[in-house]
Amino acid sequence: MFILLYGNAFGSGLLSASDSMIHFPVYNVREFGAVGDSMALDSKAFQRAIDSASLQGGGTVYVPPGDYLLGTIQLRDNITLLLENGSTIWGSNNLKNYQENRHLIYANGAKDVVISGQGRIHGNGPSFWDNGRLQKWLNGEINLQRTSDMIRFDICTNVVLENIDVYYSALWNIGFGDCSQITIHASPYTLFFRHVEELELRNIKVTWNKPEKPDWGSALRCWKVNNLEIDGFHGRQSIGSIEPAIQLKEVKGSVFIHNCNAPEGTDTFLRLENGTEDVTLIGNDLSKARKVFSKAPGMDHIHLFETGNRLPLN
Repeated sequence: MFILLYGNAFGSGLLSASDSMIHFPVYNVREFGAVGDSMALDSKAFQRAIDSASLQGGGTVYVPPGDYLLGTIQLRDNITLLLENGSTIWGSNNLKNYQENRHLIYANGAKDVVISGQGRIHGNGPSFWDNGRLQKWLNGEINLQRTSDMIRFDICTNVVLENIDVYYSALWNIGFGDCSQITIHASPYTLFFRHVEELELRNIKVTWNKPEKPDWGSALRCWKVNNLEIDGFHGRQSIGSIEPAIQLKEVKGSVFIHNCNAPEGTDTFLRLENGTEDVTLIGNDLSKARKVFSKAPGMDHIHLFETGNRLPLN
């Protein structure tokens, strides 16, 4: 699998939001019964719009300004979900409104899928963990019932996320499983990749909502990846977190990290977990990090090569 995350994908040959709008008709969710008042559940209206577009070979599902309360919706081939400025999709705080997978926006086996616009997607995470429930779960005192990855793509090809703001998932914001050709023109504040062959991440800037919470943890996690390149990453862990900015676990083959920047407030930039092998750090500005990297206990065999990096003064 080959994955690209570009800050600018001109010339990439991938589908863009403008491509979708040119070639396919527009389906306004209001015309399919969406209310957008933050109280009425609009999942069925959104799904009707998506399915109607899908029956015609694809289209742009347009979300005008408003506050749309949703459970799970499923994207299909050749669908662009276009969020107008002033529109917000809110995840329901009632788990009965979700499918078994508990994703808010989901695609499985789809191709040429775009989520774009100037709107927001808010997972309503605090409604699942507030009033001390998160800490009790962390202490092993309760079983925390919550949603899963807010936006999830499995076995999908040619996925574009463009200019959207993503907030407060109850778990991961965005997840990909066994996908190819992924382009992101946005700043989701956590990225998690698992079971990926040939992963290339380029020009990603990760930012956090305010106020930050220590338990949000790492900005980027890569688990069970074979051959990884991270080029031009800018980001850190959430303030106060004991997690690294980047966590690598069971990353095999070559690992090449270059042209990256650790911003002010970065604690440990990189942590190497069990199963990670050869790692190369070249030409990164890590001068503002407290620590460049750490290793899991028992990982004395790892081969780490670094050169041309700006390192912390301490």
